[in-house]
Amino acid sequence: RKHTSPPYTCMLLAALLTAAAPAPPDADREVRMKTTRQLKAVLTAVDVPFSESASKSELRALALKHNALAKYEALHPEKKKSKPARPSGASSESAEQAAQFFFLMDADGNGRVSERE
Repeated sequence: RKHTSPPYTCMLLAALLTAAAPAPPDADREVRMKTTRQLKAVLTAVDVPFSESASKSELRALALKHNALAKYEALHPEKKKSKPARPSGASSESAEQAAQFFFLMDADGNGRVSERE
């Protein structure tokens, strides 16, 4: 007879593993975008020991495990990369303008713009 664990055990294990991860969700992408030289500089600055012969994937894992980028940015706020500003509500504003324009064009108020209008 095969032993199968109940599904809630697997969900509990996944929740515990997820909760133990100290890095924020977008940290993985930020770490992946760093070069090996940059990762070594960050790890050195935040006093995380690593082997000089460590591969890039090992350096990435260490940086994520110790949340090294956040610590580095706290030590060096002038080097923190600023995120580009997004236009807030640009699409909703243009849709609103289009609706107002249509209302002005629809002279007889029938919901259609004819050639006469």
